[in-house]
Amino acid sequence: MGRSICWYQKPTHKVYLSTCASYAGFSKHEYGYAFLIHRKMKLGSSKHQRMTSFAVKAIIEQEVRNGIPSNRIILGGFSQGGALSLYTALTTHQKLAGVVALSCWLPLRTSFPQGPISCVNKDIPILQCHGDGDPLVPLLFGSVTSETLKAMINPANVTFKTYSGMMHSSCIEEMMDVKQFIDKQLPPVD
Repeated sequence: MGRSICWYQKPTHKVYLSTCASYAGFSKHEYGYAFLIHRKMKLGSSKHQRMTSFAVKAIIEQEVRNGIPSNRIILGGFSQGGALSLYTALTTHQKLAGVVALSCWLPLRTSFPQGPISCVNKDIPILQCHGDGDPLVPLLFGSVTSETLKAMINPANVTFKTYSGMMHSSCIEEMMDVKQFIDKQLPPVD
């Protein structure tokens, strides 16, 4: 059983990060929905990647049926959850508000075209963060992912931030960057 930690709270909304191994959680607030996913998968398993992405797409579709516009949903995750979020955002038919990709890589990158893509999220804002001391997902993986994303979607919408000394973990500075990204992508609605 995992646990959730509340890393950001205002009177109007909360965003939770889950540390549970197979959890997809939502945070409903006046701005819309944000959910961050952390899912353990076998590395290199394209079948599992696609199946898990399909499950996330089903969650998005359910939230749209519940009245939440897809352009008010941000996908995000850490490590494999971030990889899943990137892959799902680039393969879904729903227009999303953005992606938060922490300490991750773009899975199945050879399955994408070698240049601009024409999907509904070709202009999606992406915040990608990585520690320069990460021994599990080396910074090089994050850098290559960032450059690949910039070739696939509007490069002005891809922000790649590195954090000095950060390993395969998180830090306050990174969480503040995530908060600012969410606030920018999901402004208050009237």
